[in-house]
Amino acid sequence: MILPTRHYVGYVLYFDYRNEGVNMEPFIRHNQVIFIEKQMKQIIDGQQKHLPKSVMRALMEEAHFKIEAQFIQLTEEQRQLIDFTRYENKEMYLEQIKACELDFPVVTLAELKKLLPKYKKLKMPEELAANTKRSYLGFDDVRSHQKVIVAEIAGELCAIAGHFIDKHQKNICAFCGCTNEVVYFTAKTHARDPKNPDYYKTISHLICKDSEVCNAHLTDLTKLHDYMEEVLKK
Repeated sequence: MILPTRHYVGYVLYFDYRNEGVNMEPFIRHNQVIFIEKQMKQIIDGQQKHLPKSVMRALMEEAHFKIEAQFIQLTEEQRQLIDFTRYENKEMYLEQIKACELDFPVVTLAELKKLLPKYKKLKMPEELAANTKRSYLGFDDVRSHQKVIVAEIAGELCAIAGHFIDKHQKNICAFCGCTNEVVYFTAKTHARDPKNPDYYKTISHLICKDSEVCNAHLTDLTKLHDYMEEVLKK
């Protein structure tokens, strides 16, 4: 990759750009792609509103800091790739970002049954399983009235299932934090009390009815992973 030479005119950045294409291993998670897209939108919105130069410069510096803070460790080449000030326009920058997006693991029905051995009759939509650009896999099993959620946590696929009640209204999703159509999702935890064999604990949240919509807004995996780990904890 041949990196550009920067030229500043006011608060707008121009440069001579020559790039023969990205040739590096994917390293950007889907939620990080969504986060970067939102930062770019804020910058574009600021430019369209003709904000003062000082405000735009501060906005761009903050976006640059926030994007880099998404990554624990970067090579110099990766650091340069995520630096939006090196790109001619938003579309070109996002194209390079998406070219380095990590795939979500392909989940087969056999793997799903291993993760959820109590649910042997689950049916997973084939079109969902084929989509690898997501932070987690979520779908409804109509026959059992269960919502299934699959995510990769610490390098391992994990899955939970629970009942859901369609609220037929919009509210804030506990995972992505955005206002969308939600369901009341309840999962039974793996926690047990040896003195009481009938004991069980459930944890409920309002979450996006459509998991693909949730994936399109999810920028931070913390709440999703915390919830799943709490449900799976024995």
